[in-house]
Amino acid sequence: MPTSPISVIITPDYDTPQYNETPYDTLLRTQAHRHGAMLRETDYVTTRAISYPHWEKDRAVPIWIINPKLAKIKEEYPSDLPKLRSGALIHLCDEDLAEHSYGFELHSARGRRGKMSWREFGFHICEFELHLYTITAHRPLPIPVRKMYVAVPDYLVAEEEMMEETNFCTLEQQFVEGEYAMRAPLRPWERRKGWKHPAKKRIQEYLRGERNGFVEEWSSEYINKMA
Repeated sequence: MPTSPISVIITPDYDTPQYNETPYDTLLRTQAHRHGAMLRETDYVTTRAISYPHWEKDRAVPIWIINPKLAKIKEEYPSDLPKLRSGALIHLCDEDLAEHSYGFELHSARGRRGKMSWREFGFHICEFELHLYTITAHRPLPIPVRKMYVAVPDYLVAEEEMMEETNFCTLEQQFVEGEYAMRAPLRPWERRKGWKHPAKKRIQEYLRGERNGFVEEWSSEYINKMA
């Protein structure tokens, strides 16, 4: 989807600067009727996360897991980080997946953090009011998802929102002795040495300009896997 510059002119008496609407701004505007808010890409706080692992069929509910890269000082004192409170506008971005899919597969979810649903070791699982979900870096298309959750590390949860009860480790989170908090689960490329993206050949063909309709094909395949 091409970038479309939009000029905002109120009256000749106002000196209003021009701004460029990004492809994500355009998609957010077209999806606004679903959630009732006109929002732009810059309204969301971007955080690194692990997206719903679509290549694993046993995942019945899409749950994103926030997995920020922490500097050494923050690893020692992660509780000092700003909290992701209820109602916060969050952009979940799976940068690691993009890196391991040759820059093609970039899962990106923008939405509002909702109420707490349950707690697991090291994480609070919250409802996520989805505004826009896309899965490719090239010509991103909106992907429909009825229900989505986000797993927030305990150190990013405000004290007044903390839940007492802790359930089992269904997220496959990791415990490392001596560390302050639980780690997110390992990705496929972390678990298996020599892992290769299952669509490596098709992605490389697309990047060479040999598969013009691949973005639409990939999106359709993903939607069918979730159904």
